[in-house]
Amino acid sequence: MFLRKVLPTAFVLLAIPGFGSAAVIDFESLASGDYSSPLSFNNVGGSGVDVTVTAGSTGFTVYSSGTSHAHMLLDFFPTNPVGTTYTFSSAISGFSMEAGDLGADDDTPLTIKLYDGSDNLLDTVAVSYDASKNIGNGDFALLSSSAVGVRKVVFTGGGAFPGSIYMDNVTFGAVPEPATMLGLAAGSALLIRRRRKASK
Repeated sequence: MFLRKVLPTAFVLLAIPGFGSAAVIDFESLASGDYSSPLSFNNVGGSGVDVTVTAGSTGFTVYSSGTSHAHMLLDFFPTNPVGTTYTFSSAISGFSMEAGDLGADDDTPLTIKLYDGSDNLLDTVAVSYDASKNIGNGDFALLSSSAVGVRKVVFTGGGAFPGSIYMDNVTFGAVPEPATMLGLAAGSALLIRRRRKASK
């Protein structure tokens, strides 16, 4: 009987887009320089989610721009047709990242593909980024998806040098574990019950 009352509340909470804690990887914790692949970021933003970033090329460079985007990640250029892969230790809800280049060439399309734990494609987002744009001028493209149940995201750039794209402010929402959901739902159900009793 108790579960019949609690479970609907849990599903309502889970259905709220981005429910859970928001987490950001801004690469500020990494010094400028070269890094081997993969990179690991544990318990990002206190979300409980670990993120592994795997290079499509031989490794990464952390670039210091001197702008508000102080440190950015670059999957070694000049070419990286495979893309940069972000793998999450548990399902996330919603994903966004900023990306850009130093101009001179057309990098269209910048693309993210989002997958679930069984490698099923959940969403694809592509934006243009032409040669007139330059991160030195603050020209960052935002790639964003509200897909739920994401376990992997693959980012790729287009043009002649698909690995020469800088990435920053990777943001996602953590989906609470089932036990947490039940706890929140039980608390909500208890509060509703007490309010009903108090109003009688």
